[in-house]
Amino acid sequence: MVALAGLNDERALPSLLTALDTDADVWRAIGAVGHLPQSAAELAPRLIRRLADVDHSREWADVSPVALASALAKLDDPAAVPALTEAAQAAVRHEHSRMAEPLPKALASFGPRAAAALDVVRPSLP
Repeated sequence: MVALAGLNDERALPSLLTALDTDADVWRAIGAVGHLPQSAAELAPRLIRRLADVDHSREWADVSPVALASALAKLDDPAAVPALTEAAQAAVRHEHSRMAEPLPKALASFGPRAAAALDVVRPSLP
């Protein structure tokens, strides 16, 4: 799955979807999805759901919000902007400083499409 995705080979997609849907090697899938931006319509909603489900009150999440944010930035699907905004705000609320920089950086990768979201997030950043 990872090797095929690294080669931008769409044959990786079914395995990636299965991993994201079932938690089987999900951490590997999250690291590989950015190689298939042409499949963003199928991958981004799953990553967005996972990011929304992160329990930011815990010190260490089961799935890294930073890895999810990075994968979403690589897929470049503007549907991720609200989820990234909420995740950045949650990281600040729960004082997770290690996430306070990567999440807004992922938002910034969307350029003008995320300008309003960045305006919301910036005042709460340390």
